[in-house]
Amino acid sequence: MAVSLVAFGMLGTVAALWENPLFIRMTPVGGWEIGLLGMLSLLLGVYTVVRRPACSLRAAGVGGT
Repeated sequence: MAVSLVAFGMLGTVAALWENPLFIRMTPVGGWEIGLLGMLSLLLGVYTVVRRPACSLRAAGVGGT
């Protein structure tokens, strides 16, 4: 959850989706951009929560060979 909130805040600030002193946006913000930012942040949070199964180096080396 924290990853999603941080990503939403940082990416939205860099994209200048709201007024901030760091970046200026020359074109108006569309209504769908906030929704896409929310979906991207949510997916990034889910990606960090999902754990990959442990894979041994030996099995990965044999599979690569």
